[in-house]
Amino acid sequence: MKKMLITLMLMTGLFAQSNMTLVGGINYSTIAGDDTDDAENLMGFRFGVQKNLENGLIGGLTYSQRGFSSSDEDSWYDDYSGDATMKMEMEFKVNYLTAYVLKPIPMQPGIDFLVGGELGYFMSGEMKMKVSYEDDYENYSESETTELDGDDWDDMDGNKLDYGLVFGGRYTINSQISIVGTYYFGLAELADEMDATNRSFQINLAYGL
Repeated sequence: MKKMLITLMLMTGLFAQSNMTLVGGINYSTIAGDDTDDAENLMGFRFGVQKNLENGLIGGLTYSQRGFSSSDEDSWYDDYSGDATMKMEMEFKVNYLTAYVLKPIPMQPGIDFLVGGELGYFMSGEMKMKVSYEDDYENYSESETTELDGDDWDDMDGNKLDYGLVFGGRYTINSQISIVGTYYFGLAELADEMDATNRSFQINLAYGL
């Protein structure tokens, strides 16, 4: 929480000028690559500020959650426990401070196509594990949450920098409010020697101050 507040203050200070816009919304994220067969979408949040630049571009800073979830289930039968099922679930979140630049391309009044790039820096992470077991006579579950800081990320050979392409669209409701939907196509591997890159559907509400 402390890092989030510091990040918000930093964003506001950098963009404490006219034409500042608050942005906030959700990410539906996963990872893609040869090492990601079981990866599923995970919802996270995204908030920050952006402003229109003099050259017609949009520049912004956000605090964004990316990551993925996965699950595995195994069932069997034996004479002692009867029908038994064990399920393992994992959620892996990575929080980034991101900077992006987008180029709006007008399509028709109130609708723009957006294309650009985004650079992210690792801030923190969280890994949740849950194991559940059930048979004809008993059931139980155990869960564990591990918070990750920069040193932990280094020990995991995680890459501090994430970067990728952004494309999507913007629908302008009025002079202050717009809805933005973009897709983040990560190009940097999540960790060394791991063929996995970030992917995110980003849905945001933008409010001009």
